[in-house]
Amino acid sequence: MPIMTGKEYLESLRDLKTQVYMFGVREAQWVDHPILRPTLNAAAMTYNLAANAEGQELFTAFSAETGNRISRFSQLLTSGTDVQRKADMLRDISFRTATLSGRSPGLDALNAVFSATARIDEESGQTAYHENFRKYLTYIQESDFSVGGAAEDGGAVQSAFDGAGPLRIKERTDEGIVVSGCKRFPAGAFGSHEYLILPGGACDESQKNFAVAFAVPADAEGLFLLYGRRPSDTRRLEVYADTDVGNRAFGQQQALLFFDNVFVPHERVFLAGEAAYAGVLAQRFAEYRAHSLAAEKAGVGDALIAAVRLATEYGGTYYAQDVQDPLARMTELNETLFALVTACSAGTAPASGGNCKIDPVFTALLERPILRTPTKITHIALRIIAETLLSLPSKADFSADIPVQTAAGKTLGEWTAEAFRGAGAEAPERLRLLRLIEDICLGSGAAGYLAARVPRGWLSLHQALIERGTAEKAEARIKTLAGIQ
Repeated sequence: MPIMTGKEYLESLRDLKTQVYMFGVREAQWVDHPILRPTLNAAAMTYNLAANAEGQELFTAFSAETGNRISRFSQLLTSGTDVQRKADMLRDISFRTATLSGRSPGLDALNAVFSATARIDEESGQTAYHENFRKYLTYIQESDFSVGGAAEDGGAVQSAFDGAGPLRIKERTDEGIVVSGCKRFPAGAFGSHEYLILPGGACDESQKNFAVAFAVPADAEGLFLLYGRRPSDTRRLEVYADTDVGNRAFGQQQALLFFDNVFVPHERVFLAGEAAYAGVLAQRFAEYRAHSLAAEKAGVGDALIAAVRLATEYGGTYYAQDVQDPLARMTELNETLFALVTACSAGTAPASGGNCKIDPVFTALLERPILRTPTKITHIALRIIAETLLSLPSKADFSADIPVQTAAGKTLGEWTAEAFRGAGAEAPERLRLLRLIEDICLGSGAAGYLAARVPRGWLSLHQALIERGTAEKAEARIKTLAGIQ
């Protein structure tokens, strides 16, 4: 099948019987729901870019399995160049949409499972997980499907829940396994044709039923999604949503993903009780996620910096020194974050199966910047424009033609427009731009840009240095320098 266009992608989602619940009811027309549609629009843009000449180089690649041109979102990453191209793509789409990509967790999950299953089969000699996964990967690539990756478990204690707690194997049959439980925050949940499920972290032998990885269609029987609310999400339902929502076309929502006795056939199972490998899968996924999430946040940072710069031009303050210096600092922070991403791309090594893994030391270095850099950039942005932003009225006030009881005899709309008319733009343009900045810094977009983090499972910097052998080598050199035998 050729690469889909954005329109074909949206139609393919309508063909699914995915169960979606939000605000206490089942949403049958979820593809066109005003709150959910922006995340689908962002994914649709990746399809459009892959399908036309403008984005083909960045958004497509050639399959290592079939040799066919495929979406880069389903590519096996076999070199540092592949990893960097992935980062460039994610930064680009996040800048275009001012939101995180809902498709990157699936790309990261595909690569994590590919190498982990190869290692499991090689070391155990008793499983065929890798062969099954390669067939599944080819199916995804040839179908041009979007895959949602989910690892975070619902519930607090793995043994304390029977219903909507952590996902686990409830039953084993000759044909497959039956799973129940919940996964939290599956990014790209609403825009996915398939879900690739991974363990939430390391398990011991007593927790082997939680050591499970598999793939299911989004409309599998017994599976449903529950929308997770975000700040100001219902603005999209208001009369003036086109303006007051800020990022009017794009967004990114997350959800709870529930499994109620969902059957998974053996050919779609990639880990089933091998507790010793649950941590391997979780760690590999977390390392890929750190790289992708940092690249995406750099892209959103690009959008925020450009928006703030334009806002100061509209307000007539762009050339002031107390604006130029903060703008330069925002750029410095954002480029430093992406420099770490580039270092990760350079620090790749061959993994089992033929794709590559990212050096855990570099991904460990991303842990704090992924959260702190967007926070710092946001704080600087708000220092520049907070006074204007926090007193911004609704679009309804700009449009109101009711007279205000003053001597001037002007309407409320006229008063409001005069107050927000800038040196470089009329009030409507300033309103739209400021609402976009508000969305990224304080609104629905802030939930992703500021709060999104890497799932549990990755190594601390100290653990990563031990795994790499850096600490041991350094100790040996110091002993030699000091003359210690």
